Amino acid sequence: MVFNHCMKFRRALIAETRLLEGQNGKPEFTVFNHLGDITRETCMCAKQENKAYHEKNCLYRECSQCGIANFKMYSQEEDQSDRAPLVRWEKFEYIICGKDANGKDKGQLQIVSKETSPGEMFRYFTTLLESFPAHQFGHLGNTSSLKS
Repeated sequence: MVFNHCMKFRRALIAETRLLEGQNGKPEFTVFNHLGDITRETCMCAKQENKAYHEKNCLYRECSQCGIANFKMYSQEEDQSDRAPLVRWEKFEYIICGKDANGKDKGQLQIVSKETSPGEMFRYFTTLLESFPAHQFGHLGNTSSLKS
């Protein structure tokens, strides 16, 4: 969800820049079609030839050669100033919706609309990218290979 909003902003930014500057050719940074492409192409070391999976230290962001720092952004995507345009985007948040039988707060996951600077949206997105490789790897049922 956030990924789609970020890439939509990037596409519009590239189109606007090309229009204003008369640029043709390949943009400086990639507009990704799938979330997994970002991690594979920019935020993780390549899989070794003889391995079926990425290294464990890369998945858990313990590798010094890969990580979110390799995901490059345009200056407009990092802009959190008062002069930055506002962008509308959505994210999932836990919303307190009552109490359970024991009196503890009961939360529910809901889609929440935001209107912030592009920098805040991309900053939130990069925090999600931090844990995404390990999350995706576990989701695909590959965790047993890490134990060996």
